[in-house]
Amino acid sequence: MKMWELASGVRIPLVMEEQDLVEKLLKDADCVLSERQEIIAQTLTNKGILVKEEHDDGECDYQINYHVDVWRD
Repeated sequence: MKMWELASGVRIPLVMEEQDLVEKLLKDADCVLSERQEIIAQTLTNKGILVKEEHDDGECDYQINYHVDVWRD
């Protein structure tokens, strides 16, 4: 089990399957997810680790809520 730090500084535990999906999305944000990975992505969205973006054509993109993306002093 690994810990993931959100943009707000909160740390959330991840199981290996969730960690694998996060690493996959870090490498390629436009990757195609399988049905199982879609379910895991929804779980990560509920935890606040991913942000779901829905498009007009019905497709969804997931953005990672990562502490590095936030500007801090």
